[in-house]
Amino acid sequence: MIAQKRTTIAANSVNDNVLVGDQYEFAPFRSIAEFGLVAVATGLEADVLVGANSVVTRLPITVQRAANQFAVYPDEFIVRAGAFMGQRVIVRIRNTTGGGIDAFTTVRYNPR
Repeated sequence: MIAQKRTTIAANSVNDNVLVGDQYEFAPFRSIAEFGLVAVATGLEADVLVGANSVVTRLPITVQRAANQFAVYPDEFIVRAGAFMGQRVIVRIRNTTGGGIDAFTTVRYNPR
């Protein structure tokens, strides 16, 4: 199962969860969740939480090579976490710059 979202993060703002409203905002089964996070410019940071567990905080998001491209598997999937069925997955993205930046988020759920 894969969830992918393209989100524009406004200047100096935070999107508390780019997965809100997505079918896979909650883990569909017991799994290892892998996160691919890329951006079109520098200045974005990500927090990843699974359930009540903070997986990573203020991770600088990688700048991608070409516009409009999601993370390349496995090279740009640098965050992994275990998830139980029904646990909420949160990818919070923070823009530390003075301009809007597009973020490309991919979450892969691998059964375990």
